[in-house]
Amino acid sequence: MGYQVLIVDDEPLIRQGIKNKIDWRGYKVDHLEEAGDGIEALEKIESLNPDIVITDIKMPELDGLQLIEEANKKNYYPFFIIISGYAEFDYAQKAINLGVKNYLLKPIDATELATAIHKITAQIEGESVISGGSFPLHKDAPNNFSGINYSGEDAINETVKFIQEHFSENITLKSLARKYFINENYFCRIFKIITGKSFNDYLTEIRIKKACELLKGTQLSITEISALVGYEPKYFSKVFKKE
Repeated sequence: MGYQVLIVDDEPLIRQGIKNKIDWRGYKVDHLEEAGDGIEALEKIESLNPDIVITDIKMPELDGLQLIEEANKKNYYPFFIIISGYAEFDYAQKAINLGVKNYLLKPIDATELATAIHKITAQIEGESVISGGSFPLHKDAPNNFSGINYSGEDAINETVKFIQEHFSENITLKSLARKYFINENYFCRIFKIITGKSFNDYLTEIRIKKACELLKGTQLSITEISALVGYEPKYFSKVFKKE
């Protein structure tokens, strides 16, 4: 399995420097993408769903930490590596609070970058191996549920069934992770491993499929149909056209 990495920095020379730092294929990375700012990066995260995002903190429009927050809001959870020329504690602290485990200072050391990439790919592969085993409980799970364990396949099967029955509702990955008392970052990656699709892609596929059935088999208006499949009319048109 090859991994996809997105490199985000508003300085082209830095992006190129990161690309040249290490032998990416040695870490099973077969696709490198670039983005010049946070807004472009967010668009590429939505369209490409990369496994790893390496991002500078200080960028115009949308900085690295805001990028992580926006990606999480849209239910995308790649592994993030933060790079920065600023060693202030508050940046590192906020990055940690957002779940970032890798924080590298400029100038980037090749060994430190290689170590971070190796740790991440090893974690991804470890999760792939145990995807049929038990999910860890969500850290916020009530104590009276502390004995519950869902197998990977069982939890995803339950999730898929729930999506198929409740696609018209405001379903989010976060809400389902809480429903099954599973860490949402882990849940996101396991969902993709088992189903072959990201959570967002799968939900969109189900909604658009149902919309097509309604468009062909009923006299309902687009506004009515969009509501029935869980979309605002304007957003429905955008998603439908894209799909």
